[in-house]
Amino acid sequence: MQGMSACVQVDRKQLAEALRMLLRIKGRKRVNQAVITFDDGALHFEYMGFGASVAARGHWRGRAIVSGTVLPAMARIPPSAESVEVKVLGDLLHVDTFCTRCEWMDIAPPLPPQSFEPTLRERVAMSLQQPESVITSSGLARAVATAQKKRDSLVEEAAAILEPLGITYEWLLNVVNEDIAKDRAPGEKAT
Repeated sequence: MQGMSACVQVDRKQLAEALRMLLRIKGRKRVNQAVITFDDGALHFEYMGFGASVAARGHWRGRAIVSGTVLPAMARIPPSAESVEVKVLGDLLHVDTFCTRCEWMDIAPPLPPQSFEPTLRERVAMSLQQPESVITSSGLARAVATAQKKRDSLVEEAAAILEPLGITYEWLLNVVNEDIAKDRAPGEKAT
């Protein structure tokens, strides 16, 4: 069902004041639409190129487009409570006891910024699989060198612990490198 991702709580007085502010705009033709969105803890109303916001709590993942003619009615919501629920169910916008048709446009939530930060294992694998010129041109030469030093340090610590079992640093380093070298290089397809 569309609109199920839209339900917020706002202060009734703040909502009425924000809408009244938009309705005071003079000198321009009335437009037939108002757009309601939510972000950064505020419900935003856009009308005739102007905007007003009111603090809100909840979840609203999209935009509701309503007739601009309903804003005065929304501004006069009777004081049934200090907090008013604003929600979209299907093609209806509910503001406390007030209800009107709307066009709901669901939008996906923003994705968190993605950055490529290769793991220690991936950086060591790069040193085993790629020529130094490729590593240098990728800008990862310092990261790969740091990864090799970290690998050496970890293998040295492990070899010291396993020394009573006859495990040497050289043998353990060879095992680690062989295992890591089996990893696919970036862009390489599985066989």
